[in-house]
Amino acid sequence: MSTSPSRPTDPIAAEPALRGLLGDDRVRVDAAARTAYAIDATPLHHGAPDVVVFPETTEEVAAVLRLASEHRVPVVPRGAGTNLSAAAVPHLGGVVLVLTGMDRIRVVEPDNLLLVTQPGVTVATVQAAAAEHGLLYPPDPGSAATATIGGNVATGAGGLRGLKYGVTRDYVIGVEAVLAGGEVIRCGGSATKDLAGYDLVRLLCGSEGTLAVITEITLRLLPRPEGIAVGLAYFDSPAAAGRAVAASAPARYSSSARTAPSRPSRATSRRSPPAAVAPGRPR
Repeated sequence: MSTSPSRPTDPIAAEPALRGLLGDDRVRVDAAARTAYAIDATPLHHGAPDVVVFPETTEEVAAVLRLASEHRVPVVPRGAGTNLSAAAVPHLGGVVLVLTGMDRIRVVEPDNLLLVTQPGVTVATVQAAAAEHGLLYPPDPGSAATATIGGNVATGAGGLRGLKYGVTRDYVIGVEAVLAGGEVIRCGGSATKDLAGYDLVRLLCGSEGTLAVITEITLRLLPRPEGIAVGLAYFDSPAAAGRAVAASAPARYSSSARTAPSRPSRATSRRSPPAAVAPGRPR
């Protein structure tokens, strides 16, 4: 998102309009909410949000961003706040945009190995939905039970299965996102061979809310392995452990083979008002 040159003198001026958009129950300015959403799981980082809002649809996210842009108010998208990179700390104040209410899995397509979800669904819920169809969503961060899939995409999360299966960005093939001025775009889609235009999907993965707010994600799934086992091994040194991992990794996971092929994708726009919201950093 484009950056406002200085912090607004009165971001609370947008509060009445936000209440008109979302209702009083989904706009919070009380001390309890402002304190709770001033931090994420990162130690030693603390912000001071002026307003906390809870949209539930893409249209509401777009309306909030348009309003914030008009008032030159910084916006920080946020999921469950489990990250350790201060990605959801509102250092400039402004509006914290909490996406946990967008918590529906749109569809699972077993035949196409696809799942479409809103960003507020937890990673564990995505994994469980895939497992019901005999499929696997491989990325498995330590905070999977509480971390949101939108936060994982926005921060480019990894996980314990990263060496074998890759990380979050390797499974995102399409997104719907809202730009700072409220413009809704769609990048990628359900087709693996989508080669027209810039690879905006991979650009948005790991962008931490600085480019857009992700409101829908299309994920690719894998057939679930017939068996899953846990093993425990002891080594005399970290170097010995590293050599063992390198020796056991199949050739296709060598450093030269791990680079994922680019997936260029076409972006389409539904509307285009001006953009002027300071960068936010979700999850």
